[in-house]
Amino acid sequence: MKRYFLILAMSCFVANAMGQAITFQVPDFFKMRIKSIDEFRERFNREKLPPFLDSTDADLAYKQVVACFYRDSVIDRANEVVEFAYKMVDSNVLLSYGDSDYYCELYCNAHYKGKKTPIIIRMAVEQDNRGYFSWVISEAEGEILRMIPEKTSPYMRLSPIDNLQDFAELQEVLHSTPADISNYVRKSFSVDQTSVFLSMVNSRLLKFDEIKDMIYVFHKGGYEFKVKFFNKETNNNGWLIYDFSKNE
Repeated sequence: MKRYFLILAMSCFVANAMGQAITFQVPDFFKMRIKSIDEFRERFNREKLPPFLDSTDADLAYKQVVACFYRDSVIDRANEVVEFAYKMVDSNVLLSYGDSDYYCELYCNAHYKGKKTPIIIRMAVEQDNRGYFSWVISEAEGEILRMIPEKTSPYMRLSPIDNLQDFAELQEVLHSTPADISNYVRKSFSVDQTSVFLSMVNSRLLKFDEIKDMIYVFHKGGYEFKVKFFNKETNNNGWLIYDFSKNE
């Protein structure tokens, strides 16, 4: 029964916010905005009370978590949102800047040899041996980073005794026909996209243009949930959860 009323409250929150989108002026919706990922953590951790919630409400903690969702993305998943809220509150799941179970995805525009190419850079927080935290590149991903020159011939091989000749055949390939080098890579070779990214940026083959979008991905309480910024003139705006799923 208690959960039913929380679902009902969520529905009222959605309807109320949609109605207020028309009547409220800029200062009001800006006041409601979750303006930074740090403020999102405070709201999620129930440390900061959203302006429209009653501090004496018995279900306040659950409603605070529900209010961290972007309503347009979850309007048809009310029961799942409430289940998520109960899990986070009852298990006292909290978010912290120094956590190792979240990262930030940067969706970037870049250029490779004059052509536009999208790149995803994943940033994580790392602590050094002095106790200081900093953001570091943990992964990079992109179609251009998966590029491997295809083999020019299935029959090209280095001699089994090439080592006895100081790898003369390999040296010839490296000096004279570098385009054939992929013919001599082991079968199990796979691309490390992050290493390719660092190499391309360092050699200026890949040129960064801009960060187009930022998404924070959290793994908490048996869920994966994603947070991004929504710039809208409604009560429900700012850094909000727009997608979530239970971990397998």
